[in-house]
Amino acid sequence: MRTQHGPSWVQRASCGISAMPVGRAEGAGRRSRVFALLLVVAACALPRAFGDAAAGTQAPKPAPAAGTAPAAAASAATSAAAPASAAPPGKVLMELFIMSYCPDAYYCLNHLAPVLEKLHPIVHVRTEYITRPSLSGAATCLHGPAECAGNSMALCVRDNTPPARNYEGLFKFLLCAHEGDPGSRTTVNRCLDSVGASGAPRKAIDACLDSGRRGDLLARSAAVPRSRGIARSCTIAIEGVQRCVRDGGEWYSCGGGSEEEDFAASLCAAYTAKTGAAAPAGLCPAPAAAASGAPAARKRGDRVRLGP
Repeated sequence: MRTQHGPSWVQRASCGISAMPVGRAEGAGRRSRVFALLLVVAACALPRAFGDAAAGTQAPKPAPAAGTAPAAAASAATSAAAPASAAPPGKVLMELFIMSYCPDAYYCLNHLAPVLEKLHPIVHVRTEYITRPSLSGAATCLHGPAECAGNSMALCVRDNTPPARNYEGLFKFLLCAHEGDPGSRTTVNRCLDSVGASGAPRKAIDACLDSGRRGDLLARSAAVPRSRGIARSCTIAIEGVQRCVRDGGEWYSCGGGSEEEDFAASLCAAYTAKTGAAAPAGLCPAPAAAASGAPAARKRGDRVRLGP
């Protein structure tokens, strides 16, 4: 694994989000104060209410809260997930659920780099981006607008890079961008040059970067982790199954281990399960644990985190 120094913007902190929409979370304190005031008003009104009941009158029922049905519909629309794209035939899908300014995303990319350098002939990497739910429906990002810009620009690269260049054109682009400022167009252009993006794919990427499509791409991408209950960057999934979480500088819920060789073993096993064949010669070693019949040992430092 490469040395984890990181660019200047990297700060050690958890990159998990709450399921509570941003507008709702920011108003929680204000609503608690309003609720306390309502309790006082209700206490003062109780004697009158009982007096009205004794006189044979009935207090009118409160009207339903305005906008309840539309809000529920909006919530349902937000939770609808965009269909996940499968890997090309003969390749294992590895999904990375990340935030472009998250230090754990930076760590994940570097941790997986040696694995994918060897196994990229049988692996297809796909990124999805985690944003905070918002009552307005607009994407908001944990690390601010610059992160949203970085997320959406990376999606332009993802969606316009030919599958045959998934490793050279997308994964290496991500490594490059996260070494600089992922939310900077200057960084994006430099990294596209460094990975050799050219011709029709480069024109399509540039057109996407300059268009209004980026917000839609980010909204559709963010719906994927939200629909699957994924809220921590970096979360790794293999063939649609959550494999490991890196958050706050630690690994969690990594049943198969979190070392480079553990991820390699998982990818190789997934390839065999998917294709029914062994990986091409020289890519995957024989699984020692399976050969001996012994279960894989839990790696020191792997923790199990309850919740999202």
